[in-house]
Amino acid sequence: GAPRVLWAAAAALTVAWVAGPRRGVGRAKGGETALLFNWHPALMVASIGLWTEAALQFAAYGGGKRTHAAIHAMATTTATVGVTAAWLSHVLHAPPIPSLYTPHALLGALTLTSVYAQAALGAASFLWPGASPAARASFAPAHRAAGKVALALTAATAAAGFQEKAAVLLVERGVPPRSATIALPAGAALLLAGSVTAALLKLMGGGGGRDGPPPGFRPVPAADSPH
Repeated sequence: GAPRVLWAAAAALTVAWVAGPRRGVGRAKGGETALLFNWHPALMVASIGLWTEAALQFAAYGGGKRTHAAIHAMATTTATVGVTAAWLSHVLHAPPIPSLYTPHALLGALTLTSVYAQAALGAASFLWPGASPAARASFAPAHRAAGKVALALTAATAAAGFQEKAAVLLVERGVPPRSATIALPAGAALLLAGSVTAALLKLMGGGGGRDGPPPGFRPVPAADSPH
């Protein structure tokens, strides 16, 4: 579908940017952390694709709650590693670079916090055998709504991050505005926004998606019921 195609295109542009103008990924060496930082955009774009897939698997593609949870776990782990790479690239840089002061960083903190909260509440409500069917039914609409908000935040955070990096390269390093160093992340940001928008439309019922149980849903005992 459109969300997958647009995300794949965004991922391809991100890989081209990281492997080309950004000179790949690696570790910090002698206070130089550019290659360490490059893990951040690569892993965060991957995590956005996984978060989108997790939501669509359950709400639109007929996947069960365990598939939904497993893909979300992979996405959240990937994002956590990506954020850690960015933080370490600031801490290990000579001199150290401040963290959590730009719109991108603050949006990222808000997004990751919302994802962690969604994961914890979702696991407690839908995977924990002790949760009653009534409690699950009452929490499900809030879980779906909060998930859509979190997914939208991922696209906003990515766009802010690509824009922030482009501004640094343009202003501080004099990179030509029409170079691949600027054009590739700009294209990736637009494609990611398109992918997430297409996914949200599908989740809200546009394009054949659903906002309820997946196709073929049948009630099962409380310990294994889907949300």
